[in-house]
Amino acid sequence: MASTQDRLAQYEDLFAKSQQYDTNKFNQDFKKAYGEATNYNQDLIKQQAQSMGDLQAVAPTERERYSDSLITDPTAQRALIAQARQDPIERYATSSNLLNARGNKYSDILGTALGGYETAANQANTAAENQWRLYQDAVSQDQFSRQMAKGSGGSSSSNTTLEALLGLLTGEDTTTTTPTQTVKPSTREVVDFLYSEADRIKNLRGQQNIEDKMDTIHSGIIAKGREYGIAVDPIELWRRLGNT
Repeated sequence: MASTQDRLAQYEDLFAKSQQYDTNKFNQDFKKAYGEATNYNQDLIKQQAQSMGDLQAVAPTERERYSDSLITDPTAQRALIAQARQDPIERYATSSNLLNARGNKYSDILGTALGGYETAANQANTAAENQWRLYQDAVSQDQFSRQMAKGSGGSSSSNTTLEALLGLLTGEDTTTTTPTQTVKPSTREVVDFLYSEADRIKNLRGQQNIEDKMDTIHSGIIAKGREYGIAVDPIELWRRLGNT
């Protein structure tokens, strides 16, 4: 079983890995790489510019040409100019449609890539959070073990076990005991002690705000029972702690 220090080292490693994810930077890097791969759509942008220039030049060019021709009817000239404008208009529309298609394709590709990146980032964060909880459980179990050792002498008073319980909840060593010979408790004594502590915690919930410690306390009691070879019923223990 991993030690508390091992748990802490594992958490620090996972936390460091989770911090390496940066969605904004990924988005910027992806945009830059995609832009370089497509030359930032310069081919289509230049086609658009050329088509617009050609469109603007149609009317004056055609009027000048028709001024020296046999086509002198203004209505006929306007019709021919309108016809000549169709080619650059169609070329400009084609370039615009291709740009829009590339933009949509970019959005689809980015969405897929970003979705995978965010999934990996969330998994890394979850792994770090889970490891932090395991580390906190290990710390709680260490504290519980120390309090259990101090309260397992067989003649400990109710005040002593209550102070041990408070030490577990606050993370501080609040007990002051005189050295006594350590006596290995029996299975019945361990079970009685664990459930007695559960009952005390249930009563203490009405006096202190310890709701955020209930999961840690629950797992700590189960772990302590396991150390003595006792399989504590998690459902019964949860009920004894005052939960439904």
